[in-house]
Parts: sequence; C-alpha cells; structure tokens
Amino acid sequence: MDRKSGSCQNWMKEVSGIMEKKSLDRRKELIRQYKEMKTEAGVYQIKEYKKPEGPCGPTPNLKTMNGKPMMLNGGVHKNKKLQEEWNKIW
Repeated sequence: MDRKSGSCQNWMKEVSGIMEKKSLDRRKELIRQYKEMKTEAGVYQIKEYKKPEGPCGPTPNLKTMNGKPMMLNGGVHKNKKLQEEWNKIW
C-alpha cells in the first residue's frame, strides 16, 4: 500500500475542524434556546420532611431551584440572610 506521508495528520486536522464547527453550532443553538426561555419569578420555601419550618427566599427564575439547596449546603448562597437561616436550621 502506498500512503502519502502526513495523510493521517491531515485527516485528523480535517476531522478536528468539523468537530469544532459542530460544537460551535451546538453552543450557538443552546445560547439561542436559553435566550428564548421564559422565566418565572417567585418566592420559595425549602422544607424538609421532618422539619416543617424552612427558610424562604426570592428568585428571578424558579426553574433554577435545583441549585439552591446545593449552594446553601455549600455556604455560598448570594442571599446572606437566607444562608444564615439555613445554617441555623440545618
């Protein structure tokens, strides 16, 4: 078999370029979807099964609630008063 030298490297560069373009297109699509997403602001209260009381706090987007307990457990929530209440209860 006759192979041209460097053909593997050229093929890898071509594949790499295609993958970068696909990832950029995907990124642009995700950004577009994020910008079009409707947000719902509201107030939330975090309760545990055995502790009926729980801290309350406002949020500009209720769809981001999944990260709130993680931030509170880590002690890095932006709302200091809410973080202090969380630390007292839990």
